[in-house]
Amino acid sequence: MRFFLLLLFIHQGVLSQNTSLLWEVTKEGMKDTSYLYGSIHFPQKALVNANKKLHEIKFKVDAGCFEIIISPDSMAYFSYSLMAGKGDKVNDLFSKKDAKRIFDYFSDNLEMEELMVDNFIPIGLSSFALMSFFTKDTTNAIDVLLQNDFKALGKPLLSLESIRQQVILFSQTPMEAQKKELLAVINNPDSVKKELDLLKEIYLRQDIDSLYSIVSNSASEGVFDKERMNSDRNLKMIKKMPYLMRDQSVLFCIGAAHLGGDKGLINLLRENGFQVTPIR
Repeated sequence: MRFFLLLLFIHQGVLSQNTSLLWEVTKEGMKDTSYLYGSIHFPQKALVNANKKLHEIKFKVDAGCFEIIISPDSMAYFSYSLMAGKGDKVNDLFSKKDAKRIFDYFSDNLEMEELMVDNFIPIGLSSFALMSFFTKDTTNAIDVLLQNDFKALGKPLLSLESIRQQVILFSQTPMEAQKKELLAVINNPDSVKKELDLLKEIYLRQDIDSLYSIVSNSASEGVFDKERMNSDRNLKMIKKMPYLMRDQSVLFCIGAAHLGGDKGLINLLRENGFQVTPIR
C-alpha cells in the first residue's frame, strides 16, 4: 500500500514548486544571509552530495544549527532511551511466532543475538532494521558530517532541540503503532527496500513537497503522530530561528520533511517576514 502511494508521489513531484534542498534566508535587519538545508539521516555519498552547493555554505556562515548536537554522550543517552523496560520486551509484546520471526530476522540480517534484540523497544528495532537497507559508503549522514566540519573550522554548533526532547518524542509513540511498524519492516523487506529506494530518488531530486506528502501519508496510516512529530516541532523551531539569525549568519540543517507544507519551515519563515529563495 505505502509503496504505491510513494510511486504516486514520485510522479506528482514532477509538478512540485519546491525542488531544492538548499534555501537562502534573508530579511531586513539581519546581520547577513542565512541558509536552510533539508537533510536525510542515511550515510550515503549520493545523499551527502544531493546539493553540492551546500558544501560551499559552511565556509560562508558564522555558525551551524541542527536539530540536535550529536556527540558520544547524546547518542549514548538516546540509545539508553530505546532500551526496553518491564513489559516492553519483544517476548512480552509479541506472540511466540512473531517474536521468533523478529529474533530470526535480526540474527540473519544484523547478527544480533536474541538477548540483545529483546532489550530494545520496537521503535528502536525498526530504526536498526531500516538502517540495514542502505549501503553505507561514507562515514556518516550529512548532518553528522557537517557538525564535524563546523568543529574543524572552529565555528559554533547550535541546536533547535535537545536530545531529551527527541527522546520524549520517541517514548510517546504508542506501543501498538511501534509493534505494527516493526512487523511491517521485517515481514515485507522487499517492499521496504523499494520504498526506501523511491524515497532516495525523491530526495536526490530535491523534491521536498513529495517528501512532506510521504510524511503526511505515514501519519494517516498511524505510523506516527504528524502533528507531534513534525508540525508542532516546526512551530517551536520557528520561534528560535529568527533570534539565532539576528546577529550572525547561520546554516540550518534540518530533516527535509520539516521544510514542506503549510506548517513547514519554509512557509513559516515567510509568514515571519523572511525571504526564502531556493538555491539549485
